[in-house]
Amino acid sequence: MGATGAARKAGGFVLPLLVALLLCRTALAAGPAHLLAAQMLEPRNGAAVATLNTGEVLIAGGENSKGTLSSAELFNPATDTFKKVANPMAQARKFAVAATLPNGEALIAGGEGSSGSEEGIELYKPSEEKFVAVSGVTLQGRRVGARAATLQDGDVVVVGGAANLPAGVTLSLLSSELIAPLSSGIKVVGGPTFEGTGGIAPVVAPLANGDLLIAGGFSYIKVTTLGTILQASGKMLSGGALYSPSEEKVLTQSLQVLEERYAPATLDFDGGRFVYVVGGVLRNDRVQEGHLFEEAGPFVPTAEAFDPQTNTFSLSEWQPVIPREDASVAMVGEKAFLFGGEANPYLGLSANNLSPLTAVEEIENPAPRVTFGGGAFGEVAVGHAATQTVVVSDVGYEPLTGVTASISGPGATAYRVIDDGCASATVPAGTSCAVLLSFDPPTTGAANAELKLSDSLGQSFSFPLSGTGANLGSSGPAGPTGPAGSAGAPGKVEILSCRLQTKRVRRHHHLRKVHLQLCTGRLVSGPVKVQNRTVKVSLRHGRKRGRRGFLIARGRKRVELAFPTARSLKAGRYRLWIGRRGSAVVLR
Repeated sequence: MGATGAARKAGGFVLPLLVALLLCRTALAAGPAHLLAAQMLEPRNGAAVATLNTGEVLIAGGENSKGTLSSAELFNPATDTFKKVANPMAQARKFAVAATLPNGEALIAGGEGSSGSEEGIELYKPSEEKFVAVSGVTLQGRRVGARAATLQDGDVVVVGGAANLPAGVTLSLLSSELIAPLSSGIKVVGGPTFEGTGGIAPVVAPLANGDLLIAGGFSYIKVTTLGTILQASGKMLSGGALYSPSEEKVLTQSLQVLEERYAPATLDFDGGRFVYVVGGVLRNDRVQEGHLFEEAGPFVPTAEAFDPQTNTFSLSEWQPVIPREDASVAMVGEKAFLFGGEANPYLGLSANNLSPLTAVEEIENPAPRVTFGGGAFGEVAVGHAATQTVVVSDVGYEPLTGVTASISGPGATAYRVIDDGCASATVPAGTSCAVLLSFDPPTTGAANAELKLSDSLGQSFSFPLSGTGANLGSSGPAGPTGPAGSAGAPGKVEILSCRLQTKRVRRHHHLRKVHLQLCTGRLVSGPVKVQNRTVKVSLRHGRKRGRRGFLIARGRKRVELAFPTARSLKAGRYRLWIGRRGSAVVLR
């Protein structure tokens, strides 16, 4: 039930102007959502929508300025085109639920018609393009503004809504019921009741593990006598619950949505692995002089995601193009389509100027998506390792968190994760992280494996690793000796000229003779002349005098060192002293 009471009746708003404003806003929007150029054949608020087995989307009923509609149209996502269904619905209705049955037919139940809330059911037969009322089977109670989802076993669960009761009472419902398709028809049975969630337009989404998420909604009561409203009140619900259809029990009723939203759109991607609550409006009802005013507060321009791992909601980093309420949702593959509804995307437009939309918004799965750069190592010698940094990029619209890297496949033993730079990082959408890998082939031949990345949302991404172990052979024989280089500069010898000098010095009040050896030196690069006689020499290691011997001249170009003992020298650096008096040659 949309917030379309007395406060939203008529106004001189021109619909094409609103659509033009919305189209301008798409240029500013960034993220997975965008408006289609194609629009519905007529404006619809609260239409029943079902994705058929043919891939087309059925859009039936709803309301606009003409009143409650019985017309329907088909949308083809492959061509973004609409066509009118030749035959109208069996009954005009708005805010009904719709679901596709296993046999390909679309079920439409409940809603609001000319006489108030409805309980009747009708089927759309795609092969005949016509609607057929189901006789003898109805919902167990009248429901308008309920929400429905198809469970894994094919049953359809209908949750919440509101009903027109006797004595002029309109009351929101926290109960549910199940519609079971049978070979001979359908059967309706009662379902669980939820506390703190349900009512009008709750969030209802099947999860990948088979459980059912119910959250939010609007609690409502109105009492009317003789056309006068005696009482009316409404309350936004922020609680949530998980229900297990297989166990037929409520698992928890302690969930909490982030923002209170009236009539948001619920998107469930990847079989319920990713659930988003989009748009909606804050609603405040009041009674004045016997008239009910359903006043819309600000439209909620955000989306929030439900994490089935932690059972919590968090604000998403993307937003819908149009903040709207009562949009009808169809899931087609990994895309969601939002049809119609009511919206006020710009400040300055009063609530009286709202009209149902013809605009269609397409939203692709916003979940993190990963691309991978690298992983081909080429040929590497057996027994040697090559390293490579591979780049992991998040090209989705949500941050990549809790990434763990592992290697699997027939050649996994040849690869190793050296440093996982993604494990401790939160990778915002549009950014990257890096994983350092090594390839050490144990044998020759191809070694193929996979790098598997898993994130905190339960997603897994696999990328190929390839490399070849190669036997590069032993070293070949040494090549020929190259030509000799040019002669270097001649070496230098330090020539020391030393003389003894006796001096008297005073020590401890006494004069003493002290013999001093005064030396001057020069570096000579030419030959050193040694007299043709035996000269005493000594080898010195540091300050210690080592071996003593003689330098014997053997002609003009040859001298010999002669030491009287055969003791070997210790390893180290020595200085050769030649002569005790006069000149000496020191070889360093």
